Amino acid sequence: GFAVSKAYVASALRPDTRAEVKAMAENIEDAFMAKLLSAADWMDGSTKSVAKEKSETMAQEFGYPDWVMDDDKVSRFFEDVEIEPGKFYEGAQSLKSAYLQRKFALLFGDDEA
Repeated sequence: GFAVSKAYVASALRPDTRAEVKAMAENIEDAFMAKLLSAADWMDGSTKSVAKEKSETMAQEFGYPDWVMDDDKVSRFFEDVEIEPGKFYEGAQSLKSAYLQRKFALLFGDDEA
């Protein structure tokens, strides 16, 4: 999980990989807006407008979330997680709860969650 992500990322990905993938995704989005969306004559203007808005607001995540590289944020993620020997199910539930709490916080605008 996230506790070992930093070590994995450091060993498995070149530092410039994320930037390259992000640039590739931006090029695809630009091509979608400039060529595909404008040429989609089967869509009316309001549908194209909604499609453009959706494309502009889509979250783009590449490889791993930035926060897994920050030891303090990873520690905060796990601070409420309870793991006890022999209680695999309960530990898994605790981890899932922490993950969902983070996702809900992000959903409601807490970027530091």
